[in-house]
Order: sequence, then structure tokens, then C-alpha cells
Amino acid sequence: MHESTVPGESTSSQVAEAAMEELPVAACVIGGNGLRLLLANAAFRALAPEGMLVGVSVDGAEPAPGRRFGKICREVLESGATQSLIDVPSRLLRDTSEAPEEAFHTWVFQRLELPGDVEQAVICIAWEATEHGQTDNRLRESEERYRQLLEVSPVGVAVHAGGTLVFTNPAGATLLGASTPEDLIGTPITRIIHPANLAAAAARIGRMMAGETGLYPVEDRYVRLDGQEIDVEVMAVSLAYEGKPAVQVIVQDITERKRAEEELRLSRDRLAQLSLRLVEAQESERRAIGRELHDQFGQMLTAMKITLDIAAQLPPDAAARKIAQAQELAGDLLSRVSRLSMELRPAMLDDLGLVPALVWLINRFQQQAGIDVTFKHSGVEGRRFAPVIETTAFRIVQEALTNIARHAQAMHAGIRVSSPDGWLEIEIDDNGVGFDPKEALANRRGLTGMRERALLVNGTFAIESSPGQGTHKLIRLPISEENA
Repeated sequence: MHESTVPGESTSSQVAEAAMEELPVAACVIGGNGLRLLLANAAFRALAPEGMLVGVSVDGAEPAPGRRFGKICREVLESGATQSLIDVPSRLLRDTSEAPEEAFHTWVFQRLELPGDVEQAVICIAWEATEHGQTDNRLRESEERYRQLLEVSPVGVAVHAGGTLVFTNPAGATLLGASTPEDLIGTPITRIIHPANLAAAAARIGRMMAGETGLYPVEDRYVRLDGQEIDVEVMAVSLAYEGKPAVQVIVQDITERKRAEEELRLSRDRLAQLSLRLVEAQESERRAIGRELHDQFGQMLTAMKITLDIAAQLPPDAAARKIAQAQELAGDLLSRVSRLSMELRPAMLDDLGLVPALVWLINRFQQQAGIDVTFKHSGVEGRRFAPVIETTAFRIVQEALTNIARHAQAMHAGIRVSSPDGWLEIEIDDNGVGFDPKEALANRRGLTGMRERALLVNGTFAIESSPGQGTHKLIRLPISEENA
């Protein structure tokens, strides 16, 4: 049981003590020489250390945290400024068995004047703030969880205030090419945002800080510390950072996505161009067939009819000669029909497969163009592939030979066909004059057609050439086999 009075105290002191006892909070008065505990109510006595008795100097109070009162009281007496301690755990002032670990108190120390010999003193008031303390703990725990989340987040998170970066997480540092987040602190955002996008980004930030909504997310371009440009998607919100207006941004690198989108767009454009060229090629082929039917087949049939009409009016001997002429015209006509049919689509490609069709094509090319061609094949003999693959391979070789005859000025060409690792691989070489592949692919429809035929079946087309060095083409088509 603590003492509550000291000998010789006045009636006014008794009144003050009685009033303090009625307070719903812990209260005490500390003052006099040695900063003694002058008054204390029951609530304070239940909370204070065992050794903190009325009349005892707080400088010697035990446990040690109780002596903290002496330091604070002395500062309050000297300065006159009120001080407070927020969320002090009760276990620091009493044994943990008497003060629950979750109990917290808020303390306020204020200077007051007392009558008589004691000129100055400090009144201390404390009230339980358990809920506040728990809320504060939950807030700290929430902040810690958020910090950990930022640490492991796969997307970049950064905060900039006053035009400079004041925070970034590890993913943000990696995205911008920094070794650590600390390397980015103080970096101007004008160094990060691409110069071409800087004015728009600054205007957007200003409008957001003014309260406008719906401005984000937005696609932007950033410049890494190593100078590499990257495409990013940015989400931004305004906030207060260390008491100052700031912007938090969440940034995701979308460079690969943009590249894929661009490749898809180019692929669609190529397919559209290929479709147009296929239509043009069909119309051109139809016109050529129409001219040949009219100019050659029609003339030969007309001549044959006239010859037979004349033969019908001649004596037998003369008629026999005319019939022989008509038979010769018919034979020539059959040869031309066979040639035209093979040019449109060789029957042996359907009947015998790719290799026999290529042998026929190469032999015919050598006879017509006078260019020597070496043909080698490995692992494809007797095998049948999907019709679309066989047709694509045949047409690419056919177009390549046509280009060699028209442009290469070559004396020799080589063709190799093999099937490594699930691919049908075709290599075509010539010892011609060569060319610039980039320029040729842009201007020569034959090369472009070969490449697009390969791409159309998910294959690849590569070409190597330079002026005076000949040309090497490598075509790879995915194999899809069928039984013959």
C-alpha cells in the first residue's frame, strides 16, 4: 500500500488530493527539491513502479523506465513546454504479471504553479490507450507487409516528388537498369522519360495532381540508365510522401509485347500483300494461258481443220499427204498441251512425290536455260510429305531457278534437299553476280514470293549474297508426312 500524504500538508493539499482521487485517469504531481512525488491518485499508484512512493524522488525510481519521468519533468520545468509520451507499454513501468502486455498508456506532462514553499511542479496525467496502441501496431504490420510486397513485386514501383525519384523497389531498379534501388534515388524523371514523350507526360502528371481522373494507365517510353529504350505501361496516383505531394507509379515493361504486336501487324500486312499478289499471279497466269490457247492452240487447230477440209476434196494420194500434215499438227498440239499441264502443276508431284518432280524440273531447266545444276538429296528418297509442303517446296525451287536464269548470270547452280530434325531443308546456291539481299527483297517479287510461301506454312527463308559473290538460299519447312 502506497502512502498518499506527507506530514504537515495544508488543507488545500488535502482538497487537491481528494480531487485527484476522483479523476478517472492516473494523475500525480512531481516537484520540489529532488523532484519528489508530491501527490498521486489510486489510478496512478496502480500503474506506477512499486518504489515510486509519495515523498520519494523520481530520479531513483525503479525499474529504470520510471526514472525517465525525472528527465521529462526537469525539461518541462525549464522550458514550460508540455510534453507527451504516446503508447507507452505498461509492462515497462510494472511487472508483466500486473500489467498486461497489450496495455498501452499515453502520458502528458505539464508545468503548474503551487502555493507555499513549492513554487513549481509538474502534473502528470495518463490514460489507457490500448486500442490506439493495437491500431498503431496493426498499421505498422500493414506497412511492413506492404514493404515486403513491394520488395518481391515483379513490376516496378517508384515514387517521385519535385521531379526526382525518392523511392523505387528492386523490380523498378532492374527495369531501369540500376544495380540497386538506391542508385536511382535523386534521379530526375526527365532522365527516365523519353524526350519525345516528356511534354505529354508532364502535362498528364500536372492534370492528375490537379484532381483529374481517367488519365491512366497509359503506354509510354522510358530510357534506361544504359541508354536502352523500352516500352512501358504506366499507372500513376498522387499521394503524400514524407508530408510532400508526390506521385507513385507502377510500371511494367511491355517491350516484348509491343515487338510481338508489331511482328503480328507486319505478318498480317505480308499476308495481305501475298493474297493480293496471288490474285495478280492467278490473273496473269490466266491471261498467259488464254493467249497461248488463242495464239498457238487456236491457230494450230484452225490449220488442222483447214488441212482436213482440203484433204476431203483431194484425190486419195494428195489427201493422204494432207492427212499426214494434220497428224503432225496434232502431235505438236499434244506436246504443247502436255507442257502446259506440267507448267501448271506437274502430275508426277502428286503421283510420285517431291524428289521425282524436282528431277524433272531441274532437267527441263538445264535444257532450256543452258545452266548446269547439281542436285543432291538425303533422307527424303521415297518419302511423301503433306501436299501443301510438297507444293511449297516445288514452287520455291521453281521460282529460284527462274530467278537464276533471269538475273544471276550464273554458269552453275546447286540444290540440296534433306530432312534434319523434323524439317524439310532446301539449300540453293549459284555462282552468279550476287546482289544486296535487303534491296532485292524489297524490289524483287520472286524473292518476296519465295519467302512468303515459306512463312505461309510456318517455315523460314534466309538468303546470303553480295555483289560478285553469288547467292545462297536456305529454306526450312516443317515436315508433315503422309503415307504414299
